[in-house]
Amino acid sequence: MEPTLRNGSVNLINRLPYWWREPRRGEIVAIRTTGTSVMYLKRIIAMPNETVEIRAGRVFINGEPLAERYVKSPDPWEMPPRRLGQDEYLVFGDNRSMPMELHVAGVVKRDRIVGKAIWQGKPNP
Repeated sequence: MEPTLRNGSVNLINRLPYWWREPRRGEIVAIRTTGTSVMYLKRIIAMPNETVEIRAGRVFINGEPLAERYVKSPDPWEMPPRRLGQDEYLVFGDNRSMPMELHVAGVVKRDRIVGKAIWQGKPNP
């Protein structure tokens, strides 16, 4: 998630917002991968039932380019069009300066989204 979030920093995750509403595009969320203690912070790029594709590093949602001011130096990622299911979200980190294959990201089910990142502390020494 660099440069938005620093590697090794302490983050607080708020679970409450998603009890009353669904996650929104652009929010940084905690994604549970395995078990209950391993999580990644990622940004929601595409929402359920949307068609998403990436051409030359540019994200398109339902054929329209997505403005991503938080991406500073994109790599020319490519992803063919894909329609997300009704409980699927596409998530990526903000650091897209390396090949897509090296990222832990992609389509996640709604039940894997734990909460919204709300605070970041300094990295541990």
